Amino acid sequence: MNKLLSSATAAFVILAGVSLGASPASADITEECTPSEAWTEVVVVTPAVPATPGTPAVPEVPEVSHDEFQRYSWTGGPIDEAPAEVPPSENWQPNTTNYDGAGHGTDPIGVAFQMDNPGNGNADWFFWTKTTVIDQPYVPGVPEIPGTPEIPAVTQTIEHPAVTCPPPVVSTANLTLTYVPACPPDDTNTWRVTNAAAFAVEFTIAYGGVGTVYSGSVPANADVVVNLPRTSATATLAWGGTSELAAGRTDVASGADLAADDSACRSAEPAVVQSVPLSPPPAAAPAPVVAQSDLRVVTRTVPAPAPTSYLAATGAPDTLPFALGGIALLLAAAAVALMRRAHRV
Repeated sequence: MNKLLSSATAAFVILAGVSLGASPASADITEECTPSEAWTEVVVVTPAVPATPGTPAVPEVPEVSHDEFQRYSWTGGPIDEAPAEVPPSENWQPNTTNYDGAGHGTDPIGVAFQMDNPGNGNADWFFWTKTTVIDQPYVPGVPEIPGTPEIPAVTQTIEHPAVTCPPPVVSTANLTLTYVPACPPDDTNTWRVTNAAAFAVEFTIAYGGVGTVYSGSVPANADVVVNLPRTSATATLAWGGTSELAAGRTDVASGADLAADDSACRSAEPAVVQSVPLSPPPAAAPAPVVAQSDLRVVTRTVPAPAPTSYLAATGAPDTLPFALGGIALLLAAAAVALMRRAHRV
């Protein structure tokens, strides 16, 4: 059985498509787009500096003090010279009476002395001490620290426009479905799926009332042939319907197969028909030349025609009638010769 496309050729095309086909995703890779409304962004270039209240000046506080005087009397015994020892000590006795002198500008302070009185002995030595008492220590002043005003932040305003994403780019493919008649009719439906796209496309074939009967893939710019059990049905070829490939479909009714001698079948795919040679007829004996008579029949040898052949399937002219005509001439010549011989006897 000869088909317009053999199953072996179809298998080779399918394998070639699997190894060489490209996908629509690899043909077009785009960056992802995220839609958004317009919005304003404030960028802080320099942060704000808050104000400071400042500190007022604090005046200094002067020291306040007074002097306290203490008179001592020598108890260390008579000595010729002023004692080197200074109070307070065990040889100096503090006096409790407020004597005139120290603090009044008459007696020395901080040195041993004798009263210039008659009768003073060598033991009459006196000593005034002065102690300064701090009533209010000195407090230095604090100068004024002025406050500082607030320094506002320095900002920059950026207006972001709205982002509107274009619709997703979806590849399209143009697949066609053709019923391939068999020569002669057989028990299969043969379908040819043609892909005009530059990438491989997966497809399904469904029969009405039955559902999907075949799933496969057709390579880029190529055909595949699918053989399904023979039935009269409308086939639906469907493809795509994904985020990468738009959906498509086409409906084709199954057709009728062709007889082997159908002209459309021969024009679609010339059949290979073996040439059948004819058996040549046996060569006839040369007919003798007989004497002329009233019939005046002259016999002569007619060469046998060369062997011929014919092509039944291609409609080539048949040479059999010519061969039979030559044989009839030979037989007629032989009959005339026999009749002449019988007449002479």
